[in-house]
Amino acid sequence: DPDETLSNFDKFFSNPTGRKVILSPAKEDVSKSLCRVFSLSSYLSTLISRYPDLVEDVLTLYQDFPEEERFTEEFEKYRSTLGLSPENLYRRFKRVWEIRIALVYLVKKEDRYRKLFSFFEKLSDLADFLLRRLWKDLGFEDMLLLALGKYGSKELTVGSDLDLVFLCRESGEEKTRKAQELIAFLTKHTSEGYLYDVDFRLRPMGSAGEIAPSMSFYREYFQSQARTWERLAWTRCRYVAGPQELAEEFEGLLRSFLFEKPLGEKERGEIRDMRLALEGNAKKGKEILDLKFSPGGLIDAEFLIQYYSLLERLREPSMIRACGRLMEKYPVLKEVQEHYTFLRLVETRLRLSKERAGSLLGPQDMKRVASSLGMQTEELQEKVMGSMKRLRDIFLEVFD
Repeated sequence: DPDETLSNFDKFFSNPTGRKVILSPAKEDVSKSLCRVFSLSSYLSTLISRYPDLVEDVLTLYQDFPEEERFTEEFEKYRSTLGLSPENLYRRFKRVWEIRIALVYLVKKEDRYRKLFSFFEKLSDLADFLLRRLWKDLGFEDMLLLALGKYGSKELTVGSDLDLVFLCRESGEEKTRKAQELIAFLTKHTSEGYLYDVDFRLRPMGSAGEIAPSMSFYREYFQSQARTWERLAWTRCRYVAGPQELAEEFEGLLRSFLFEKPLGEKERGEIRDMRLALEGNAKKGKEILDLKFSPGGLIDAEFLIQYYSLLERLREPSMIRACGRLMEKYPVLKEVQEHYTFLRLVETRLRLSKERAGSLLGPQDMKRVASSLGMQTEELQEKVMGSMKRLRDIFLEVFD
């Protein structure tokens, strides 16, 4: 959209530092890269117009995705020089590195999907770094922090929330208080915004359950109360922080829960029924597609990959890697992976196109995303609909 690109350019140019970056005669390549960002991402354009000094650094010094050592170096520098409160220090650091990682994603010349997977991984690495640092700063003891969902798979994209669960060796009021302290730190809004949205609904018994259950509670819950769909969800479980020996003990318990129970016709029916029930969460409207919840959406692909992971006793939290490891035995998963990664690409471009976009693809969104992918709007719509139809067909072939 030329008008949107020009508007994004104007926002950046109106900042004196941004103007200096664009007018510098030695920065022609930087200006070209910026024009690409302005045309692809209103969300990112708004952020860099507030922090134009980051742009030249990213486009000249940070031409590849960062390694974790870079996070450590910069965090210590921020801590010693900026004089920010702890809440604002973490938020500023996260925003700066999110911008850097997103800029690299948009301007790096690399295979579209390889670059996308690196983008997911680096956003997840950033969350790992911040949570592990915060875990240490807040003084947690004898507790585990575990990731589920996209975070567990190390497949975060822009605006993803964090699915987190806590585990204690022995539960108690102090452990609950510490967990609530972490949640408040992550979600509190300050002058620098918030750190992450957090979702704890995947913990045992959902929102009605304890925030920080004990190991014995998990053991009892997994043995006698957990439902089949929870086995699917817990395939994505990944350790984030806490004592290694406690993590190893829980991993043994988790493997028993995932792999020792049957997975027959009854369980397939329960998986199908749960997926169909989740379709009720799909947002409905004229010409609106819900990439996550609609029939054939991302959840269809995730349930398929998780089901085959359980069937083969494969302990691999990443949906992308699990699919790659399983497709030789189950060739249909090659098709699942193709459609899943395409829908994740569309979702990511959608979220980069506007702030807090979620997974709802409307007519204007379709036009914007199509442009960012070098496609015609009708071509993208046809391909998205085709991917979702095929994923639903495969899902029903497996679970009906």
